[in-house]
Amino acid sequence: MERAPSPLFLLLLLLSSLAVVCSAVEPAPITVKPDVAPASLPIDYIQEVGSCSYEVTVATSCASPSIFTGEIGVLFGDTHGNQIIEKELSNGDKVFDSCNTDSFVLKDRPCSVQISYLYIYKDGADDWVPNSVEISGSGIKPLLFIYKSSIPRNTWFGYDLRQYTFPPPPSYDPAPPLPWLSSPPPPSHPLLPPPEPILPPPPPPHKPVLPPPPPPTPPSSSSKILGQKWAMASVFLGLLTALL
Repeated sequence: MERAPSPLFLLLLLLSSLAVVCSAVEPAPITVKPDVAPASLPIDYIQEVGSCSYEVTVATSCASPSIFTGEIGVLFGDTHGNQIIEKELSNGDKVFDSCNTDSFVLKDRPCSVQISYLYIYKDGADDWVPNSVEISGSGIKPLLFIYKSSIPRNTWFGYDLRQYTFPPPPSYDPAPPLPWLSSPPPPSHPLLPPPEPILPPPPPPHKPVLPPPPPPTPPSSSSKILGQKWAMASVFLGLLTALL
């Protein structure tokens, strides 16, 4: 008797399926201004047979006529000479009407390394306005060309990406790990307050510097004479006292 798969196995299988779905490549948007194809661009109207397939998705603006009566062609390729051309996009339905999004599969075409240019061709008098043209397929990075402008009549009109830098892919946040599969977080440590700064000792109080005392005033000449008279008088009184 076969055992039923464990719940953990079913959960891992579900997560793997979700990862595959979420990893689908989003087309890189091209927002530079479209222009008429240069005269130097070689166009081989006889399509070679190859082993690759491509999908062309065209979103028509609601500003376009409600019914489109013309024809739309597409041309794209790489810098190695691999070129894919479809002079009339058709899938059996009424296409390119106002607010429509139409998809076309091009089979058995040359294998392009990476798209370096794309042009579309309008044959008709209707003022057709495409919102965008998306190209995806065998082994190439999907690209979304933003038009949002009228297409001139009877000329190839679009983008030359040989001088264009692709924007980085959008970042995404991965799903958090399952709690029973992840390792426990390290123990948290309480934050200690920072040490108090060591301040230098305060400087000694400032003592005012006193000016030096003035020198003694020298005695005048009158003071010297008076002193001599007092000395003579003292000697005379001393002699008189001795005689008596």
